[in-house]
Amino acid sequence: MNHRHTWQASPAPLARGARRSLLAGAALLALGGPALAEDEEGPDIKTLTKPESTISVGGGYLSDDNRRFGQYSGLRKKGGYLLLDADILWRDDATGAWTRVFGRNVGLDSRELRGEYELQGNWSAFIDYNQIPRYDPLTINTGLAGIGTATQTLNGTALRDVMLDTRRDRTTLGFGKQLPAGFDFQVRYISEDKNGSRVFGRGTADFLADPIDYRSEQLEAILGYTSDKLQLQAGYYGTAFKNKNSVLDVNTGVDIALAPDNESHQIFLGGGYSFSPTTRANFKAAYTRGKQNETFYTTATRPSVTNTNLGGEVDTTLIQAGISSRPSSQLSLLANLRYEDRDDKTPLYQYIDASSSRDGFNTPFSRTTTQAKAEASYLLPIDLRLTGGVDYERRKRSVLAIRQASWRAENDETTLRFEVRRSLSETLNGSLALHWADRDGSDFLDANNNTAADLVDPIHFADRKREKLRLTLDWVPIETLSLQLIVDAARDKYHTRNLGPEDGRAQYISLDGNYQLNENWQLLGWISNDDSKLNQTTRSNSANGTLVPVQNWEARMRNKGEAYGLGLRGKIGSAFDLGADLQYAKDTNVYQLNAVMPPEALLPDIGTKHTTARLFGQYAVKKNLSVRMDLGYDRFNTNDWTWAGWRFTDGTTVVNPNTSSTFFGLSLVYRMW
Repeated sequence: MNHRHTWQASPAPLARGARRSLLAGAALLALGGPALAEDEEGPDIKTLTKPESTISVGGGYLSDDNRRFGQYSGLRKKGGYLLLDADILWRDDATGAWTRVFGRNVGLDSRELRGEYELQGNWSAFIDYNQIPRYDPLTINTGLAGIGTATQTLNGTALRDVMLDTRRDRTTLGFGKQLPAGFDFQVRYISEDKNGSRVFGRGTADFLADPIDYRSEQLEAILGYTSDKLQLQAGYYGTAFKNKNSVLDVNTGVDIALAPDNESHQIFLGGGYSFSPTTRANFKAAYTRGKQNETFYTTATRPSVTNTNLGGEVDTTLIQAGISSRPSSQLSLLANLRYEDRDDKTPLYQYIDASSSRDGFNTPFSRTTTQAKAEASYLLPIDLRLTGGVDYERRKRSVLAIRQASWRAENDETTLRFEVRRSLSETLNGSLALHWADRDGSDFLDANNNTAADLVDPIHFADRKREKLRLTLDWVPIETLSLQLIVDAARDKYHTRNLGPEDGRAQYISLDGNYQLNENWQLLGWISNDDSKLNQTTRSNSANGTLVPVQNWEARMRNKGEAYGLGLRGKIGSAFDLGADLQYAKDTNVYQLNAVMPPEALLPDIGTKHTTARLFGQYAVKKNLSVRMDLGYDRFNTNDWTWAGWRFTDGTTVVNPNTSSTFFGLSLVYRMW
């Protein structure tokens, strides 16, 4: 789906004017007094030379409960909200020290707080706090008891509506120090707690709620060096993840393992060197060790298994190098090489008894990726710039002992790129880029544990030829009007042996415009359309033959998106800034199944529509005092059948609701110098 608008409860203030208008008087009355005459003067020296601090305080009201509207902002329940932002900055002229205190959305669940201090040319430090909510928009009607804990009981209580959510509390500490001889040092530490519940389950049978109680930590330390030609950074980056709940205990069936504790440690060295003003090289080398060695169950639970620790260990080596050069004003050259080796050293161990469908061993998985790129660009005398390049990628991966589908140990892909860019006239610029890519690889290995799947080439393994085109045009037909056009088109052709992907197409068209109506008013608009298609063949087997007969069948899948937007920015008089936005997006998923099957086995289309409208304005009461108003409307509508009508075997049902709501906010914005 196309989206251009991100809702903000208390956006940054608009530019301020100085003269009054009749319409602005309505906002002025809310303050109980007239603007002062001296504010009609222009800015003084103080406002131009001192750092500016801003405090914005007000209130907002949401007309209806809407968890989707406030999924990440916290504006989710009908009622009032405190709107509070602050950005306070001051400088000690005697020492050159800067101090900043910053707060955003302080009255909401998505609050951000930051304090920092910098003694220019010497050292700096900061502390940062972010609260990041996520409110699941789904409405769940369930009898599951124990939600939010690691012990849950199916049908342990009467059916009732449940809303799930999570919250991250992230604190970041940072310190930097300038050292002699071109050296500097930086260190950053992040601690994050994540708590709450999210949709979980045992297959499609029982609804469960994942009890989230995580602690994540990150530490990064960098020593840098800078000279005229050489820049280097060497450092350490480490992570640690802790999950308070290792097992979900359910009253029926086998307990379910949850995300295990793990950690990683990386050392790295990177930098760049300028051989000349026109030639520069860069590189990076890093070595990472990831470990997962938490005990995941006791021997009393499974007496036949004596190993209770995976002993997981993955070593990753990364080497990257590149060089760019401009031998002349017409010619520029570029080359890059990247190598990454992910070596899974986890020991093999038989954790469960072997059967006809598995050998009971874990499956360590290693892979190596090599990428190379070369590019040349030349400017012809007719102001025509030609760019040509070649990209190469090779992926090598482990061969699994037990394979549920056809497998490939290696894939290679080569891409040729060509672009022409030119100023077509004094008012029109354009470019045309073409890409041709060819992917193949080693021989396919049979699916030794699934006869039907042995006929299928997975989409990321299959041989493929890809063609891509991009056209861009920038047109300024008159001084007050500018237009930008982008057209993307792509076509994939797969060469599968029997079943799998056949071909695909994608296109994207967007047009953006900006029209200056007069010196005070500006009109913005855009429209976009995307259309992606994929055709594939597969085979139903006897396992579901009671509903769909055994046969080869086709799926003609399609995703269509369209979006429109219109915006207006302007001034009423010189003191009142006004803006408005209207946006609409529609997304459609089409599943065309060509097979012999009953109507209840067919998949209907899914359509989603999202409309937003917004009006905002700001009136300058005084040079340092303004009134800010926001009015927004949001409407979401979908017929998503993946949840509608679905019923778990324990009786739980889930609804993806259609929603609409209106938000109104009014704030005072105060500036200090």
